Amino acid sequence: MRNTPLIAAKTGPVGLMYKVEIHDDASMDDVYQLTEEMRQQAESQDGTLLWELSIAGRAAYGYERYRDTEAFKAHLADLAPLFPRIGPLWKTTMMVPTTPLSPEVTEMLSGFGATIPDGNAGIEG
Repeated sequence: MRNTPLIAAKTGPVGLMYKVEIHDDASMDDVYQLTEEMRQQAESQDGTLLWELSIAGRAAYGYERYRDTEAFKAHLADLAPLFPRIGPLWKTTMMVPTTPLSPEVTEMLSGFGATIPDGNAGIEG
């Protein structure tokens, strides 16, 4: 199987899909409350193109897309106050870029503890 991404452009939006596993002892009310706060925060940013999250049982699946690296960095900076509340609720187990990522963004994402597949991007175009 080929592990080389098919990319139409090397610059532009930042997109990623991810999966989180909700801890067994986490309150689902707390999970819904925090994800609603995260949704509102993402919605309020000009650089957010799309922010979706679906919770199924004790797992959540998300897709996010931002105008560019600067918009993604602004999103993470705005979320920083919420990070201490995330750890007790869930763990990111998978993260798949859907656009090419700069080394800077790849480094930022590695801090979430997710596996980022080799190739660093999905199909773009």
